[in-house]
Amino acid sequence: MIEARALKLRGWAVVLAAVALATGVSAAEPIKVLIVDGQNNHNWAKTTPVMKKILTSSGIFTVDVATSPPRGKSMDEFKPDFAAYEVVLSNYNGADWPKATQEAFVKYISGGGGLVVIHAADNSFGKWKEYNEMIPRICHCSQCRRLMRHGGTRE
Repeated sequence: MIEARALKLRGWAVVLAAVALATGVSAAEPIKVLIVDGQNNHNWAKTTPVMKKILTSSGIFTVDVATSPPRGKSMDEFKPDFAAYEVVLSNYNGADWPKATQEAFVKYISGGGGLVVIHAADNSFGKWKEYNEMIPRICHCSQCRRLMRHGGTRE
């Protein structure tokens, strides 16, 4: 089971490499990746280190991690420096980020920053219009089909 998960995560390393190539990052320089985690309905505390190890062991990426406060704690001081990275890898599905963090993230993406969304991270911010426009929603569960059919967003 763990080997199958590792193979899936290696696939994300390939996705990140493709994002880097599309954004014109030189192969001579390591690609700076920021993994955002800290809240998720899946075990982010186990998956983030595996993703980080796979990416860094490739020699292509340098990886930092921005871990949010735990669920239920104030998010006011959660302000990752997105602009310092070529790619943000979101392993986050939790409380809304502060408005200033959301605005900084929209600016980062609008300025050409890369984004890779891992599994449940596509469900992070049902009411954040810009975030939902950044990510492709490909889901086959009955709730998502119902929402897509009615043109709604997740509540």
